[in-house]
Amino acid sequence: MKKLLLLALAMGLVAGAAFASTDPAVSGSFKYKLTFDFESDGAAATTDSEVVFTFNGVVDDFTTVSVGFDKINGDSSGYDTVGDTTAPNGLDGGATNIPVTLDDFTLTQDITGALGLEAPVSLSATYGYQSFEPADYADKVGAEDYIDFGAGGGTYGAIKLEIGIMDMVTLKTLITPTEYYDGGATTFVVEADLTVLEGLSANLYFSSETEEFGLTAFYDSDMVDVSLGFDYFTGASDASMMISAAVMPMDALTISVTFAAENFIGDFTAGSNAALKVAYVITDSLDVYAKGKYAFAGGTGAFGYDFGLNAKLGSVTYNLGYSDSDMLYMAVSASF
Repeated sequence: MKKLLLLALAMGLVAGAAFASTDPAVSGSFKYKLTFDFESDGAAATTDSEVVFTFNGVVDDFTTVSVGFDKINGDSSGYDTVGDTTAPNGLDGGATNIPVTLDDFTLTQDITGALGLEAPVSLSATYGYQSFEPADYADKVGAEDYIDFGAGGGTYGAIKLEIGIMDMVTLKTLITPTEYYDGGATTFVVEADLTVLEGLSANLYFSSETEEFGLTAFYDSDMVDVSLGFDYFTGASDASMMISAAVMPMDALTISVTFAAENFIGDFTAGSNAALKVAYVITDSLDVYAKGKYAFAGGTGAFGYDFGLNAKLGSVTYNLGYSDSDMLYMAVSASF
């Protein structure tokens, strides 16, 4: 009931603020995946679905509101109804409904813009239900996201202030008052986005909730793209890292490599992966790929593979492939 009331309140506020505005919009993504397991009798098929969507509204020239929802998966964990301890929650588990919960619910204002100030330093504020997510650059080099940096904790009812300095530095602080955080103490995050040199971007952060220092960085050049992520957890005295690089020896061909090690202090191989990906663009609407992965798995080692093609029909991408984990699979996806 609490989730339903929160959802109804959010939708009501968006209807009042966003849809009365000058430029309401909805953005998100959709994916449906069908997997065939030929090792089972009758080539058993399973499905997996995923939907992400956000409602955005413009209040005025300097103020926006946004309501985003948690990723809705066909295999979500939990139960159909409160108190139901038997029925799985998720279409893959035979359920008939999936709960929808908020991921963020915010109002953002460009304060210096609203004041009519033009200066090399800018200030904006975001209020509401929000979480901490540092910049993730792995997608820019086509790397697999083996590690979610800065994803160890969440914040609720937070206030985020952003200070921009000459389009080169953005300082952010995210503060969650005690009464809006179930951990029992006021938490805060300090973050800095930096444009260090031409083609080089970096993100530095600290979270008091997860006792975590972190760095993500991206370097873009004509010859090679490189992304880096590093987390150090002071409370657990542990760290995670991932580095990816992509080269394009010709316009249509991209070769990328990735190495990731999660919680590697004490046992470097337990959560470590190395991967190679080769992608070739045949036309604007058709490309093929092949991936190889080695999971160190605590020293035992395991190889994996995945190859297939992507075909674009309008704004929809059809993906057909074969892998060691999914066997033959087909996926349909779109972003809007």
